[in-house]
Amino acid sequence: MIGLLAVVVVACAVGIPLAVMGRHHAVQPLGGPTTTTVPATKHDSVQLGIDVWWKNHPKVSFAKEQVEATSIVNYAATDLHANMIAVSFPIYTSSFTSVNVVPGPGTPSTNEIKMLTDTARAAKLGVEFRPLLQVGYAKYMWRGLIHPSDVTTFFDNYAIALKPYMLLAQQLKVSEVIYASEFLSISQSSNYSADWAHLVSVLSTEYHGPLAYAESGAQFLAGSSIVPDLATHGEHTDAYFGAPGETPTAPASKLYDSWASKFDAMSASRTSKTILQEVGFYAGPTGYEEPQTVVGGPTNPKYLFMQKVWFSMVCQIVQNFHLAGVYFWNLDFNIDPNTTASDATDLGPTDWVNRPGAQAIAACFSSFASTS
Repeated sequence: MIGLLAVVVVACAVGIPLAVMGRHHAVQPLGGPTTTTVPATKHDSVQLGIDVWWKNHPKVSFAKEQVEATSIVNYAATDLHANMIAVSFPIYTSSFTSVNVVPGPGTPSTNEIKMLTDTARAAKLGVEFRPLLQVGYAKYMWRGLIHPSDVTTFFDNYAIALKPYMLLAQQLKVSEVIYASEFLSISQSSNYSADWAHLVSVLSTEYHGPLAYAESGAQFLAGSSIVPDLATHGEHTDAYFGAPGETPTAPASKLYDSWASKFDAMSASRTSKTILQEVGFYAGPTGYEEPQTVVGGPTNPKYLFMQKVWFSMVCQIVQNFHLAGVYFWNLDFNIDPNTTASDATDLGPTDWVNRPGAQAIAACFSSFASTS
């Protein structure tokens, strides 16, 4: 079985009954009888990633940012045992219907992104770039609802905004670029097929490595995207699959079954190329049903255990279905793991630094390393 001892440790730590784990047709339940030999999944063959979210604070000096980068990278590599980081950073459009796309006050410069990339490389971490479109500059508004008044002009401006980062990606030979994520409203109609094809063509002249688009979870499950070359470099999805009806007292096995039923419906050839590009979790009373929640009150410590259960369950999915990778959202570049306590007031209910969720991530990534 896949890293059986390590998987048992992770499962037992959060109370997951082994007899119900791993319902995929190619993997027998852990702890039960089996007639199938499952090859070990090597640590270096699976993307074990951390989404580093860098929303710039202009008043922070470059020297301070270098210190922050070292702290973040060491935490990801040493404490969490990651082998990849996704450098996620914002670019902006002013409204749902706007065609403008520009760097904004929170967008790090190419020099700053290069510094973080060099720091990660020195720690032997692979790096991907992951620009994330932000709608407006204040409250959170989901980019999946954008409806630009002119999609062609929007994509032209999008390519212009990304160009410096694409050229940097090519210069540094980063592992891959996730050039867009969750553009649900403009990635289903064939009316936009030519616009997507043109965008990918332009970006590929600037960066010659793997280009990938990250689908929303619903779109990934429905298979409704018209984005070209969707699975050429792995099929990426921001994986916020909720477990409907499940409360904080739900057994971990029910959460696993909810996810496993989705992957059971897919072919092994598809799951083997699937990368969970963003796995985050809201530690609150509705977290199991709506892990994608990003707004809410301050952290209630009594719900933090849910992140550990959730992340451990996702790790089981990655292992049992032989997925190509998983990235946990997010490690905020502006939070120092060395000095941040689990009850820090600047941490919210989606943060996991130095909390039970981080323990689950570290155990997950270590379980892959044990099979290398």
